[in-house]
Amino acid sequence: MTKRLGIFGGSFDPIHLGHIIPVKNIYEKYQLESVFFVPVNIPNSSKKIVASADYRLQMLKVSLSNYSNFKIDDREIKRGGISFSYETILEISQNYSDHQIFFIIGDDALKNLHTWKQYKKIFEICNIIVTKRFEKNFSDYSALVINQYVKSHIKEHQTVFSDSSYGNIILENTPVINAASKEIREKLMKNENVSNLVDKNLEAWLKKNKVY
Repeated sequence: MTKRLGIFGGSFDPIHLGHIIPVKNIYEKYQLESVFFVPVNIPNSSKKIVASADYRLQMLKVSLSNYSNFKIDDREIKRGGISFSYETILEISQNYSDHQIFFIIGDDALKNLHTWKQYKKIFEICNIIVTKRFEKNFSDYSALVINQYVKSHIKEHQTVFSDSSYGNIILENTPVINAASKEIREKLMKNENVSNLVDKNLEAWLKKNKVY
């Protein structure tokens, strides 16, 4: 079987269990060799990042220390400027040309996928696996995808990944962890407990370093 590589991007401000647990589920189910966690430098959106790039990299390192096949990829930070997923996926796919590439996104990102730079070209260089961010029936999810081009790529069965073709989207029923970075930052600023929202190693690190 062709080796499989996952790519999972985000601001990770901070990284939390709502990121880690669904990705772990996909990693195991789809037998990925590894998953690259790619922190964004500057988002191509109105989202504001609070923690510095260095702190976000440290938080990723602490949180993923027990996952040997989860790798931290800082190419977007090193590249500088606004980060675009197409450029990152293309670069990784060229570096790992013997791997089948799987781009992992949340269902909230799926709704806006058609607004991304070169979004149609993304379908040429990877398959996309969508995680559940909120409790709802996955049968309703395709209705959230307004753009017809994106909607036309949604498939019902993971068997579409059995060959080397790209351009397929699978809506995966991953575990739903009700965690959001903004909520965690607010709790930390109030000295509230976040033990059920972040990795236990990160919880201790955040108490010590007072990033938020």
